[in-house]
Amino acid sequence: MYTCPEDFKLFCKNFEIKCHKCLANDKASDKLYYEPIKSNSSLSFTSHPAYKQLRYETIKEKQNKLKEKKKSKEYKNSKAVYNKSIKLENQANKQLGAKNTLGSGRVFSDGDGILKLDRDYYIEHKARLNNRNTLGPTRLEWEKAKAQSIELFIVTSSTEGSIVTMKLETLKELLNI
Repeated sequence: MYTCPEDFKLFCKNFEIKCHKCLANDKASDKLYYEPIKSNSSLSFTSHPAYKQLRYETIKEKQNKLKEKKKSKEYKNSKAVYNKSIKLENQANKQLGAKNTLGSGRVFSDGDGILKLDRDYYIEHKARLNNRNTLGPTRLEWEKAKAQSIELFIVTSSTEGSIVTMKLETLKELLNI
Protein backbone atom coordinates (compact mmCIF):
# COMPACT_ATOMS: atom_id res chain seq x y z
CA MET A 1 0.00 0.00 0.00
CA TYR A 2 2.30 2.75 1.29
CA THR A 3 5.78 3.50 2.35
CA CYS A 4 5.53 5.61 5.45
CA PRO A 5 6.61 9.21 4.69
CA GLU A 6 9.89 10.18 6.36
CA ASP A 7 8.46 13.02 8.45
CA PHE A 8 5.78 10.69 9.88
CA LYS A 9 8.36 7.97 10.57
CA LEU A 10 10.60 10.30 12.57
CA PHE A 11 7.65 11.68 14.51
CA CYS A 12 6.27 8.22 15.50
CA LYS A 13 6.62 6.69 18.98
CA ASN A 14 6.65 3.24 17.39
CA PHE A 15 9.39 4.03 14.86
CA GLU A 16 11.52 0.89 14.31
CA ILE A 17 9.52 -0.92 17.01
CA LYS A 18 6.36 -1.80 15.07
CA CYS A 19 7.31 -0.65 11.56
CA HIS A 20 7.71 -4.26 10.45
CA LYS A 21 3.99 -4.95 10.98
CA CYS A 22 2.49 -1.52 10.30
CA LEU A 23 -0.03 -0.89 7.54
CA ALA A 24 1.96 2.14 6.42
CA ASN A 25 4.93 -0.02 5.35
CA ASP A 26 3.36 -2.27 2.70
CA LYS A 27 2.66 -5.00 5.23
CA ALA A 28 -0.34 -7.26 5.07
CA SER A 29 -1.73 -5.65 8.21
CA ASP A 30 -4.95 -3.79 8.69
CA LYS A 31 -3.62 -1.82 11.64
CA LEU A 32 -1.80 1.47 11.52
CA TYR A 33 0.69 1.66 14.39
CA TYR A 34 1.52 5.31 13.84
CA GLU A 35 1.47 7.18 17.15
CA PRO A 36 2.70 10.78 17.16
CA ILE A 37 5.29 11.74 19.78
CA LYS A 38 3.39 14.92 20.60
CA SER A 39 0.30 16.62 19.26
CA ASN A 40 0.99 18.36 15.99
CA SER A 41 -1.87 19.04 13.62
CA SER A 42 0.19 18.49 10.48
CA LEU A 43 1.52 15.11 11.68
CA SER A 44 -1.51 13.83 13.59
CA PHE A 45 -2.80 10.27 13.35
CA THR A 46 -5.72 11.31 11.14
CA SER A 47 -3.45 13.20 8.73
CA HIS A 48 -1.31 10.11 8.01
CA PRO A 49 -1.72 9.05 4.33
CA ALA A 50 -2.23 5.40 5.31
CA TYR A 51 -5.03 6.37 7.70
CA LYS A 52 -6.75 8.37 4.99
CA GLN A 53 -6.48 5.45 2.56
CA LEU A 54 -7.74 2.97 5.15
CA ARG A 55 -10.67 5.21 6.03
CA TYR A 56 -11.54 5.72 2.35
CA GLU A 57 -11.46 1.96 1.74
CA THR A 58 -13.60 1.30 4.83
CA ILE A 59 -16.21 3.84 3.75
CA LYS A 60 -16.27 2.44 0.21
CA GLU A 61 -16.63 -1.08 1.58
CA LYS A 62 -19.58 -0.05 3.78
CA GLN A 63 -21.23 1.75 0.86
CA ASN A 64 -20.85 -1.31 -1.37
CA LYS A 65 -22.32 -3.59 1.32
CA LEU A 66 -25.29 -1.23 1.70
CA LYS A 67 -25.83 -1.18 -2.08
CA GLU A 68 -25.78 -4.98 -2.16
CA LYS A 69 -28.18 -5.15 0.76
CA LYS A 70 -30.62 -2.76 -0.92
CA LYS A 71 -30.52 -4.85 -4.09
CA SER A 72 -31.37 -8.04 -2.20
CA LYS A 73 -34.85 -9.48 -2.36
CA GLU A 74 -34.86 -9.87 1.42
CA TYR A 75 -34.42 -6.11 1.93
CA LYS A 76 -37.13 -5.24 -0.57
CA ASN A 77 -39.53 -7.72 1.03
CA SER A 78 -38.87 -6.38 4.53
CA LYS A 79 -39.51 -2.82 3.34
CA ALA A 80 -42.77 -3.90 1.69
CA VAL A 81 -43.87 -5.72 4.87
CA TYR A 82 -43.06 -2.65 6.96
CA ASN A 83 -45.05 -0.37 4.65
CA LYS A 84 -48.00 -2.75 4.69
CA SER A 85 -47.96 -2.98 8.49
CA ILE A 86 -47.95 0.83 8.78
CA LYS A 87 -50.92 0.97 6.40
CA LEU A 88 -52.82 -1.63 8.48
CA GLU A 89 -52.04 0.29 11.68
CA ASN A 90 -53.39 3.51 10.20
CA GLN A 91 -56.54 1.75 8.94
CA ALA A 92 -57.22 0.24 12.38
CA ASN A 93 -56.81 3.62 14.08
CA LYS A 94 -59.08 5.26 11.49
CA GLN A 95 -61.80 2.61 11.99
CA LEU A 96 -61.75 3.27 15.74
CA GLY A 97 -61.65 7.02 15.32
CA ALA A 98 -58.27 7.08 17.09
CA LYS A 99 -55.54 9.60 16.43
CA ASN A 100 -52.09 8.37 15.32
CA THR A 101 -49.30 9.26 17.72
CA LEU A 102 -46.14 11.07 16.69
CA GLY A 103 -43.73 8.65 15.01
CA SER A 104 -46.11 5.78 15.73
CA GLY A 105 -45.17 5.89 19.40
CA ARG A 106 -41.41 5.92 18.88
CA VAL A 107 -41.01 9.51 20.01
CA PHE A 108 -42.76 9.52 23.40
CA SER A 109 -43.27 5.73 23.90
CA ASP A 110 -47.01 6.28 23.96
CA GLY A 111 -48.23 3.54 21.63
CA ASP A 112 -49.43 3.76 18.06
CA GLY A 113 -52.65 5.66 18.63
CA ILE A 114 -54.87 7.47 21.12
CA LEU A 115 -58.59 6.87 21.37
CA LYS A 116 -60.18 9.93 22.97
CA LEU A 117 -63.45 9.14 24.73
CA ASP A 118 -64.19 10.21 28.31
CA ARG A 119 -60.41 9.88 28.76
CA ASP A 120 -57.43 8.88 26.59
CA TYR A 121 -56.95 5.18 25.80
CA TYR A 122 -53.54 4.38 24.37
CA ILE A 123 -53.42 1.80 21.59
CA GLU A 124 -50.62 -0.51 20.46
CA HIS A 125 -50.92 -2.21 17.09
CA LYS A 126 -49.06 -5.21 15.69
CA ALA A 127 -49.45 -6.58 12.18
CA ARG A 128 -49.00 -10.33 11.76
CA LEU A 129 -48.34 -10.69 8.06
CA ASN A 130 -46.39 -13.94 8.15
CA ASN A 131 -49.38 -16.10 9.20
CA ARG A 132 -47.82 -16.70 12.59
CA ASN A 133 -50.35 -18.39 14.81
CA THR A 134 -50.65 -15.54 17.33
CA LEU A 135 -53.98 -13.77 17.50
CA GLY A 136 -53.04 -11.71 20.54
CA PRO A 137 -49.91 -10.05 21.82
CA THR A 138 -46.99 -12.16 22.95
CA ARG A 139 -46.06 -12.01 26.63
CA LEU A 140 -43.09 -9.73 25.84
CA GLU A 141 -45.28 -7.38 23.77
CA TRP A 142 -47.90 -7.26 26.54
CA GLU A 143 -45.27 -6.48 29.21
CA LYS A 144 -43.83 -3.68 27.07
CA ALA A 145 -47.33 -2.29 26.45
CA LYS A 146 -48.13 -2.35 30.18
CA ALA A 147 -44.92 -0.46 30.90
CA GLN A 148 -46.09 2.24 28.47
CA SER A 149 -49.63 2.35 29.96
CA ILE A 150 -51.15 0.87 26.79
CA GLU A 151 -54.70 -0.35 27.39
CA LEU A 152 -55.87 -1.52 23.97
CA PHE A 153 -53.73 -3.94 22.02
CA ILE A 154 -54.75 -4.59 18.41
CA VAL A 155 -53.30 -7.45 16.40
CA THR A 156 -54.10 -7.53 12.70
CA SER A 157 -53.59 -10.88 11.07
CA SER A 158 -53.48 -11.36 7.33
CA THR A 159 -56.05 -14.15 7.68
CA GLU A 160 -58.15 -13.27 10.76
CA GLY A 161 -58.54 -9.50 10.54
CA SER A 162 -58.09 -7.27 13.59
CA ILE A 163 -58.44 -8.59 17.13
CA VAL A 164 -58.45 -6.33 20.20
CA THR A 165 -56.95 -7.44 23.51
CA MET A 166 -57.56 -5.51 26.73
CA LYS A 167 -58.01 -5.96 30.44
CA LEU A 168 -61.51 -6.73 31.73
CA GLU A 169 -61.51 -3.46 33.73
CA THR A 170 -60.86 -1.49 30.54
CA LEU A 171 -63.73 -3.27 28.76
CA LYS A 172 -66.07 -2.53 31.66
CA GLU A 173 -65.02 1.12 31.59
CA LEU A 174 -65.61 1.34 27.82
CA LEU A 175 -69.05 -0.26 28.16
CA ASN A 176 -69.90 1.85 31.24
CA ILE A 177 -70.62 -1.23 33.35
